[in-house]
Amino acid sequence: MTVRGGHNDDRSLIPRWRSFRETVRLGDLDPLQRTVNASAKNEIARARMRASARPSTFATAELVSTLLAHGEREEARETARTLGEMPATLALVESRLSAEAPQPGSELDEPDFDASSFARALGADARRRIRAHNRNPAAWVDLALAHTVQGFTELATREMRRALQLAPDSRFVLRSAARLFVHMEDPEQANSILNQSPRVAEDPWLMAAEIATYELAFNRTRNARAARTLIEFATFSPRALSELRSELATAEMRSGHDRKARELFHQSFSDPTENAVAQAVSWAERSSLVLDPSLLDRDRVYEARALDSARLGNWAAATAEASAWHRDQPFSAEPFQFASYTAALGSGDYEHALNIATSGLEIHRSDRTLRNNAAYALANLGRTAEARLHLVEPVEHSSVEDLTEWATMGLINYREGRATEGEFYYQTAVAGFTRLKREDLAAIATIHWDIEQTRSGRKPLDQLVRRLQRVFPRVPTAERGALAQRAIQILETTRPA
Repeated sequence: MTVRGGHNDDRSLIPRWRSFRETVRLGDLDPLQRTVNASAKNEIARARMRASARPSTFATAELVSTLLAHGEREEARETARTLGEMPATLALVESRLSAEAPQPGSELDEPDFDASSFARALGADARRRIRAHNRNPAAWVDLALAHTVQGFTELATREMRRALQLAPDSRFVLRSAARLFVHMEDPEQANSILNQSPRVAEDPWLMAAEIATYELAFNRTRNARAARTLIEFATFSPRALSELRSELATAEMRSGHDRKARELFHQSFSDPTENAVAQAVSWAERSSLVLDPSLLDRDRVYEARALDSARLGNWAAATAEASAWHRDQPFSAEPFQFASYTAALGSGDYEHALNIATSGLEIHRSDRTLRNNAAYALANLGRTAEARLHLVEPVEHSSVEDLTEWATMGLINYREGRATEGEFYYQTAVAGFTRLKREDLAAIATIHWDIEQTRSGRKPLDQLVRRLQRVFPRVPTAERGALAQRAIQILETTRPA
């Protein structure tokens, strides 16, 4: 049996982690305010007038400083470059701005994306910037990202802590650090790092991350009241508030307050991040939330389109979008988990599913979901000896991961002709899913079990049909269609001539 990572579970709105260049390009480090206020405009105008009326190094330095203070980094960079010979301090500012400047276009635009090549290129660029300026926190974060993609998480942790020392209140550094520690399955540490910065209370990007990591670590919501106050009384841009509104909407959904949740989700759509769109799509499966189709046309909404395609049973499209999702978050196992699931259970393309799971295991060697999905694909291809190499004989049955492995062992045993052992494993899996109140997974395991019983001649066709009629209503609509096709194939191949 295979399951989609996080399917029908609460998706967490954990910050995305991209290079500094991509983060700036996407606007995630833009000023918080909806508009530059009048006093800021006047201050910049006065600094421009002084630099124009009496050109001097001092006047230019003052203009650069004023522009930086109000988030006008591009103009600050160009202004600093206008001086032929500049003093050391101003030269340092200009070179730092240039080193961090995003270039046009995306580093992910190449169709033949390779995560290893991406990591090597990003790491080389980050080292160049660190050699130029050892105290460049953005470069240290990029180096940590490169090493995380390559699987060197201990090294990445040291580099991230260096960035935190240099810029403990930087939005970019804090959100990247939170994502790294969630990736390392330490959401408590991710939350602790965020809470060490006083900026969390006044930056909606950081508050959204704090609420999400706290929920992931402790399974409860905190700071919801402070978040509502921030949304209600601050004059932040819609994009700056997008993920915080989405996170609050998720908390309302979990509490059963669907109307409030829908209002917050729709408010987050004013200028949403792709992360907020994916969060809404994940909840649309389980609520009456109606999504504007144009949301799925936005930049980088790969995960959202993958989730939506799977929800509609467009399995090939879901698998393709998961590939793009991997390009966007190349350190994450989730795109591989998702794509190996959609290719195997959805499309029945076990070779493709095996290739995806195997590629994921090259980076995430101990990931249980990928190992299970590889074993499931191999068993369906008749390669049961190889399938066993991916699974440890299951002993525990307290989690979804445990029980999924029990069901896969049932499949392997049936395909090896050991029906009695196969029945034991499937029976344990179904009972465990029922105990966890996961009726959807219990039904999927039951359908797999019944199909194997029919294939082995241990269940008559009429019993298979009756059982399927009982359990199909508990299966999500898209998966129901895929499994129905599988059952029809069994009925046609085993029906008496």
